[in-house]
Amino acid sequence: MLLANYRDVTDLMNTFVFEAAAKLGMPFTNHTRYVELFLNGDYKGLYQLTEQVQEGDNRVAISETNGILLSLDLDDGPGLSPSATDNFSSSVFALPACVKYPKDEALTPARLDSVQREFAILEQAINRQDFKAADSLMDMRAFIHYLQLQELVENVELVAPRSVYLFKDSAGKWTMGPLWDFDAGYDFDWANMTVGHNYFADYRELVLGSDPVKRNGYDHNISPFFTNLFGCREFVELYKAEWNAIKATIVPDTWAEMERYVAYMQQGPAARELRRWPISGKNFSDEVRNMHYWLLNRVSYLNKIIDAYPLPAWTEPVTDDRFCGTLTVKTAMLWSAGYAQAVTVNIDATALAAVLGVSPAAFSTQNITSVIPLNADLTAGTNHTNGIYGGWFDQDGNPGYFDRGHVYIEVFNDLLRWNCGLQQSLCAHDSHKVTMQIQYRDGSTLKRVNVQVEFTIGR
Repeated sequence: MLLANYRDVTDLMNTFVFEAAAKLGMPFTNHTRYVELFLNGDYKGLYQLTEQVQEGDNRVAISETNGILLSLDLDDGPGLSPSATDNFSSSVFALPACVKYPKDEALTPARLDSVQREFAILEQAINRQDFKAADSLMDMRAFIHYLQLQELVENVELVAPRSVYLFKDSAGKWTMGPLWDFDAGYDFDWANMTVGHNYFADYRELVLGSDPVKRNGYDHNISPFFTNLFGCREFVELYKAEWNAIKATIVPDTWAEMERYVAYMQQGPAARELRRWPISGKNFSDEVRNMHYWLLNRVSYLNKIIDAYPLPAWTEPVTDDRFCGTLTVKTAMLWSAGYAQAVTVNIDATALAAVLGVSPAAFSTQNITSVIPLNADLTAGTNHTNGIYGGWFDQDGNPGYFDRGHVYIEVFNDLLRWNCGLQQSLCAHDSHKVTMQIQYRDGSTLKRVNVQVEFTIGR
């Protein structure tokens, strides 16, 4: 496969991750060669020659009979590819999944259903934060290294998700990879993506966040599939240990390989590429230097972030999932104040503890593992605000995007004091009723309380 890397002036962004993954021993990692392409004597530019991600003896070498290769990709999932017959929305986390192997006539409806059920077993272990079960189902070190490389290069496409692969060989464990597609990382400037090729402005943006189990990283919408195990003390301890083992060498050793590619490109290919495909204000040497400095600064920053990841107080997995009841909270908002309301939705800790069935003395907000916006039918919705948790709600009380939102709830660091507001152009009603769910860890029991928020909207 030839990759144009048209956004990437360095042509090194994918290659860096491939080489780093190889040094970490991640299976079936892609190789790289650089080639210059001519078509009927016409120079077309510099390209990265690498393998496709597919099943095969020399690629993802899994069993032809029982092997599974999945991609988690918004574009290939049922939402954006509804007519495809090889995809599904995963049972627990509603991930957009596409079966890359088996394929064609081997992927019968029964086999597709079997793949979904097998993946759901892993999802269920992650959902109940059962580290021991998840470790028995998944190559945990490969999962950790996968997340660490995604965070190292700030690949925000993990959030969608896009270009996420994982495989399973017969009775073996699920393994993340091969890694793929990283020209949306490295602090890519999405705001000017159609007119600029801008990277490396800020090394302090986080994909997983400073407290990943709370999903407080990039736009807070990353799937709990990637973050829920940070609620397990064993996982956090292993994650920190793996990072400590690689942090001093992952960039220097990998960059030594980059220097070989840079030396080749500086012999002429980089200059010919930019003459053929000029990018205003950019040159190869400066962008390579910027990339190297960004990565070095990134590691130094992540050292502090990862060292400060909270260690969960509990070690036992969730063995009991219990709905405890509903708490009603009434809040008045002013239509004239719009987004910036002075009021908040305040949850009384004593009342919440009573519904949870824990004593006020034992109650702690540290045990709140999530706050989820619910649909009107009380099924789980998706966060669509800038807070750690929250959502815009439409006129029927279903969480969605801003363009359909009438009122919002936004939860930041105070998990019992929620910001709220409204969109004046849509919110013409004098009242709204929405529901958020607080999930609370009480030993090995996950307790859930629905908080019904009744907004009265005055002028």
